[in-house]
Amino acid sequence: MARSRGALVYIVLAISLFAILVRIFQVKKLEIVGNVLANEGKIRRVIGQLDLLWVDLDQVKEDILEDNLIKDASITIVKPSYAIIKLEELKPIANIDLDGALLQVASDGTILTVGEYCQVPTIKGLASFPYLPSKKIPHEITGYLKIVEATSDLGLAEIICTSSGVTLKMQNKSEVFLGKNYMEPELIRQKIKEITMRGQHKYIDLSQKGYARGL
Repeated sequence: MARSRGALVYIVLAISLFAILVRIFQVKKLEIVGNVLANEGKIRRVIGQLDLLWVDLDQVKEDILEDNLIKDASITIVKPSYAIIKLEELKPIANIDLDGALLQVASDGTILTVGEYCQVPTIKGLASFPYLPSKKIPHEITGYLKIVEATSDLGLAEIICTSSGVTLKMQNKSEVFLGKNYMEPELIRQKIKEITMRGQHKYIDLSQKGYARGL
């Protein structure tokens, strides 16, 4: 009988200790920083209640990164009841002007905002397509984003798409005509640099592959 009581006491103590540990290691203060575009309420719902005794922080990070607006996330445990989640959101690389509707787009084609303007190059003249924040632009137009990446530091201001082809408008008021079947973005960059090193030109024709002409 005494042995049974001892075992019962041991079980009660073990359960009590476990309950105390659960309370100690349950995150009561969760701070989320770095979110401008991502919805904090949605992130908190995805994370749920963090219990550090058994939570898989790598899985929590993967769950957070399911949000298309978030590029990276880090989780810092300050103390057992306090954690900080730092978010790195995608950054806009271009504006897309769809007949007055202005989209901010990241380098992977994710639409970040609608109706706002950012100091990045603007792409104009594209056919309209459905758009919502956190969704991707059509794959067939992501090539224009690669041109933006390749030429932004050369002073790109706008990409104009027309029936005759693609034209780059630069900040110094010069134009680079690419035509319809333009070369790879890195080659475009190389050709522009080669021509501009020899002097400033108001018009550069890159519409013929392997041939560049500056006026």
